[in-house]
Amino acid sequence: MLVLEDKSGTERLVLDGQWVLKLRGGNELGRFLARDFRHVSISRRHRRKWVLFGAKRPYWRILMHIDQGVMILSVADERRAEIDAFFAAVEHAKSGTAAF
Repeated sequence: MLVLEDKSGTERLVLDGQWVLKLRGGNELGRFLARDFRHVSISRRHRRKWVLFGAKRPYWRILMHIDQGVMILSVADERRAEIDAFFAAVEHAKSGTAAF
């Protein structure tokens, strides 16, 4: 089982065998088979900690495109390697081979 957690720690994408789940606070928001995964869009964004004078904090905005729509997750900047590993595992699960 692989877990990709958002920057606030409240939302997660979980790869469990052939299933990908989106959880918020431990509650399941969505579930789909890895074979329904189409592609992922990852973009680097910046957000201010305070509205007027705060320093900008970078993060990764992930749009996971599936047959039924899009799942969105924002992940801390320093976790890019985890993002790549998660989606490589999703690709392996989609093709039917075990990646972990």
